[in-house]
Amino acid sequence: SDRIMIDYFCGNMQTGLYSMAYNLGIVLVVVVAALLNAWNPSYFKYMNAKDYKKVEFGSNSIYLICFFITLLIILFAKDISILFLSEEYEDSLCLIGIVAIAGLASSIWQIWGRVIGYANKTYITSLLAVLATILNIVLNYYLLPICGYKIAAWTTLASYSAIGIISLFVSNTVIGYYRLRIVDKILPLLFLL
Repeated sequence: SDRIMIDYFCGNMQTGLYSMAYNLGIVLVVVVAALLNAWNPSYFKYMNAKDYKKVEFGSNSIYLICFFITLLIILFAKDISILFLSEEYEDSLCLIGIVAIAGLASSIWQIWGRVIGYANKTYITSLLAVLATILNIVLNYYLLPICGYKIAAWTTLASYSAIGIISLFVSNTVIGYYRLRIVDKILPLLFLL
């Protein structure tokens, strides 16, 4: 929805700038998907055995890898991008780090939200996804005309953070297989900001 709304409110030049920064910053989501797919057999084995310490250890390990990849993106993506991209993209390079942090927030949802699916509560997963989408659209609708295309990276971060935090809360209160320390998942996001 970001790109459609940026195109509507700001024009296709800004949409192109945002798209480039977004594509570079969100590379973490691909890494998370690969790590989770590789870990799936162990995840389900441990969940079925109710070995939640191993589930949490594996989840935390994946999140730690995601944190360091995000940190590398923040530290080096802008400098590397300057080598390969023309000057017209320079204005949008500051968005790469914000989008990378949004990717880290999304990884919270991808890693710990799967407990909701494991509990066969997929309607909650759908509801959370719809709420995050609505939040993103509403924020973009009101902020893009005022702040310009760069705000879309921040609205994406807000939406992904919301779905991540709510999924942790739901995992703790509605599902309740094991308790997650929500603050441990949020602090790395705050550190990177």
